[in-house]
Amino acid sequence: MGLTAEISIKNTEEDGATLTVSGKGLGSLIGRHGEVLDSLQYLATLAANIEKKGFYRVTVDVQGYREKRAETLRGVAKRMSEKVLKYKKSVMLEPMNPYERRITHSEIQNMQGVSTNSIGSENNRKIVIFLDGDN
Repeated sequence: MGLTAEISIKNTEEDGATLTVSGKGLGSLIGRHGEVLDSLQYLATLAANIEKKGFYRVTVDVQGYREKRAETLRGVAKRMSEKVLKYKKSVMLEPMNPYERRITHSEIQNMQGVSTNSIGSENNRKIVIFLDGDN
C-alpha cells in the first residue's frame, strides 16, 4: 500500500493482544467509520488463531482511532438521549458493529429516563433510544 508505519504490541494477555499502528497518512487503514480497521482486525484474529485450540483475541488500533471513536459514540449517545427526553420521541441511530453498539448501550445505561434496544439483523443492526417505562 506504500505506507510507512510502526506496529507495537501495546498490551498482551493470555487470551489476546492489542496491536497499535502509528505513522503518517494511515487513514486508508481506518476507512469509513473504521470499516477497514475492523476488517484488518478480523484478518489478524483469523491468522492468530490458525492451529490454536482456544481463542486468541487480537485488537488492532490505528493512531488511537478506537478511543476517539468511543468518545464520539459516547457524545452521540448523550446528545440523542437528551433529545429523546426533551421531545419524548424515540431516536434511531446509524447501523453499528457490535463493539460500537456495546459502547453506546453502556453509556445510555447510566442515564436516567431512557433505555436502548438493538433492532435489525447482521450488518444493519441499529440502536433505538426510547423513554423508559417510568416516563
